[in-house]
Amino acid sequence: MGKKISFFIFSCALLCSIPGHGSPLGMGESVLRGAVQGVTEFLPISSSAHLLLLESVLDENFSERSASFWHYHLLLQFASVLPIFAFYRQRMMQLLRGFLGRSKTGLFLLGKLLLAFFPTAISGAFFGGRRTDVHYCALPLLLGGVAILIFEYFHKKRGTKSLEELSTISALCIGLLQCLALIPGVSRLLVSLLGAMSVGLSPGAAVEFSFLLGTGTICAATTYDLCFGSMWSALQLFPSASVFCGITASFLCASLVIPTFLRWLRHHSLRPFAIYRITLGAILLF
Repeated sequence: MGKKISFFIFSCALLCSIPGHGSPLGMGESVLRGAVQGVTEFLPISSSAHLLLLESVLDENFSERSASFWHYHLLLQFASVLPIFAFYRQRMMQLLRGFLGRSKTGLFLLGKLLLAFFPTAISGAFFGGRRTDVHYCALPLLLGGVAILIFEYFHKKRGTKSLEELSTISALCIGLLQCLALIPGVSRLLVSLLGAMSVGLSPGAAVEFSFLLGTGTICAATTYDLCFGSMWSALQLFPSASVFCGITASFLCASLVIPTFLRWLRHHSLRPFAIYRITLGAILLF
């Protein structure tokens, strides 16, 4: 199944070489953007940095179109987090029961997620500027890689706490760290994952909390942009078929990456991602 999806994405990406007949977003280009978003969203390497890098490669005048593509990329982010509802469906139902007052544990966890989300919501309202130059991502990418190596060195023993054991203060600290993800190149997953593991959560629980927190953040941002932003008007600039293909590619790639990353983290460290980040950051910086 994975090979078929990969072949589909690769075949559609080849369409990028075909002229778009005046369209600002060709079908192949849209699939490529969706694939990049879906692959990088659930890896600690920053999806925003890779989308900016792709944008600069596809169009040397990308800054002129960045506003419209920012809304489109947000939609791709939303598509990439949808598989989380399937992978963690039991937890999602627990959260729903908690919201309805039918699960004390679900309500407790929901409160911690909201508490962790609150700092990002406030800081995003004031400091959520849109950097359009990929070179802004160089230093955050590099420093993020260094942070992983430092973390791995001082935290050789993995935590054992479950999500139910996460304290209110720890949840707030993770939320404060996630504010750093407003800087392109930092990675929302990276800061929340390192924060969760730093307070003693097991790797599985840390990933789950990071995924749930990221999903809530992206869903909230997308909802806000749809209701009060310019997403609808921006998307009207692009062909509907291209937008649909990009969303599909993002969803499918994320569906493949999520279980792969979970299996990887059970038996391996984050060092390969640190090396990748440092290498890419150095290339962009120098």
